[in-house]
Amino acid sequence: MKLTGRILTLLMLFLLAGCKDENKTVPPVSQMVKVVPQLDENLSALGMRAACPAENILELQDKGRVVKLVSGSAAAFVDGIPLQLPAPVTLSPENFWCIDPATVQNILVPLMEKRSFPIRKIVLDPGHGGHDKGAVSADGIMEKDLNLQLASAIAEELEKCGFEVLLTRQDDRFLTLDERPAFAAEKQADIFISIHHNSSKNTDAYGSEVFLLKSENEEENKRIISSWYPALAIAKELTVANFSTSRGVKTARFKVLRLSTIPALLIEAGFVSNKDEVKKLADPVHQKVFAKLTARALLSFHEKRK
Repeated sequence: MKLTGRILTLLMLFLLAGCKDENKTVPPVSQMVKVVPQLDENLSALGMRAACPAENILELQDKGRVVKLVSGSAAAFVDGIPLQLPAPVTLSPENFWCIDPATVQNILVPLMEKRSFPIRKIVLDPGHGGHDKGAVSADGIMEKDLNLQLASAIAEELEKCGFEVLLTRQDDRFLTLDERPAFAAEKQADIFISIHHNSSKNTDAYGSEVFLLKSENEEENKRIISSWYPALAIAKELTVANFSTSRGVKTARFKVLRLSTIPALLIEAGFVSNKDEVKKLADPVHQKVFAKLTARALLSFHEKRK
């Protein structure tokens, strides 16, 4: 039976009697799954185990990786990093956990497998440029400048690690949103990473975010599977180093992500609207550390590149 979104309407993880007891561990997920065989085999191969540390929380564990799901919410946590799911997870009155099939196929299985892909050539895209200033801080610091400075610093660190790196722009010029992912496709890059800085009406907002495409069809689903792992790796590296407060991994329909034909991420390095954070964002030392941590995250693919 071919597994498609049309055939599979939901994944139901049956919580055995007593699952609501705090920290009670239940058998492997494969023993609790009522689903078509192909996906059952995926979960069995992963050897995932499940636990219920609280009444509304399901934890999936495998070889040190922990995915925490919250009933009634699209918010999840992977190794403590916030992650936005395509649809909310629900808990039925019969204690069945109902998870959107796209979440299982395109997020949970790849993440639990720590699925990666060979990365040799990287295209970095400093957002905005030319007449397009992007966000501007209260004291006049322009996002377009921060984007180029940070992208250049990341490129330098990646090249030290042996990656081939290309930038969509190396000076203050304007590029259309169509031209940016097209450049990556033309250069046959393995991954496209667009560099930005955030802004909010809430001037207290701070922290970094990593975005990937919010898929709306099967073709997009296939394209983003490879994007989850590097997105999580970058968000986790920034957090583990206590360098940045991670706002997690999120999805959006940004045009540069939507038009990309290869794995693609968009990094929001921080908020120019926060008067304290923007000072750090403009500091070359801060940019260099951010660049080193980003490069270290992408080196998780080192073995694949050899």
